[in-house]
Amino acid sequence: MPRSGKRRVLFVGGGRRVGLAAEFIKRGAEVFGYEADRHCPLIEVAREVVAGADFDDPDCAEDVAKYVRANKVTHIVPLMDAACVAVAGLPQTVGSPAGVALACWDKREFARWMESNLPDLYPTPRLLAYPKVAKPRFGHSGRGVATVAGFLDPAGWRRSCVTQDFLWGDEVSVDIWIRDDGTPAGSVARTRERVEGGEAIVSSLLDAETSLMYGIDAAAVCCGLGIRGPANVQFIGSKVIEVNPRFGGGSVLSIAAGFDMVSLALGKKVPSQWSIRRPLVMRRYHAESFSCE
Repeated sequence: MPRSGKRRVLFVGGGRRVGLAAEFIKRGAEVFGYEADRHCPLIEVAREVVAGADFDDPDCAEDVAKYVRANKVTHIVPLMDAACVAVAGLPQTVGSPAGVALACWDKREFARWMESNLPDLYPTPRLLAYPKVAKPRFGHSGRGVATVAGFLDPAGWRRSCVTQDFLWGDEVSVDIWIRDDGTPAGSVARTRERVEGGEAIVSSLLDAETSLMYGIDAAAVCCGLGIRGPANVQFIGSKVIEVNPRFGGGSVLSIAAGFDMVSLALGKKVPSQWSIRRPLVMRRYHAESFSCE
């Protein structure tokens, strides 16, 4: 991956990631977008946004590659789980290999891996314990997630769903970066105090000691899975419920606090130790994007 000269960054599936795009632009990069709909909020700050193939289209990777060649893109940043799988094989991609990305996106495969390797960190469903949570095997943004009240509740027995024990506890996300040699470059843990559509609307950094404790468990999961680059590990209490092998939607908070994942993605020099600004709270608000089409 190019380490010098002008950075030209392609967001894939990042149509709402205006704040993250602004961080890349702040560090001297040009940002482009490859989206299902070019009329997305990203168009407000990106140099160009194009409508591309669906991420499950077998021709998607080649379509992205053509755009990359035509526009001299140096870095591809996938920002949806399906996009991570689709573009993992392209040399400009910042992220994990395709098999690792798929193991995270496929919640059934992820459950099998956790139960085999780190069972104490995963909420394996107990036979007669209710309520439970049922999730689509390939889902995103919290869509299709249901609470299963009891044994006869049909929500828990859809063949396409994966079940976990229902957990009571605080929701915490850990933003982490795994170097190419498989070691963590750093991590920051933050709350998910208010969530809409699977995204944190209000989030606060945890104190340094608690953040370190969560970071140790997040690193064990990510390093074991073989993740490279950015990842977001989601906890409820002490249990890991999901891993996204990409920048998390709320990672802008960790970046603003001083965990410079953007410079890591661009191959820029970063400090050997991070100075994290605490306390720090992120509050999201709605903004409008206008189009004549």
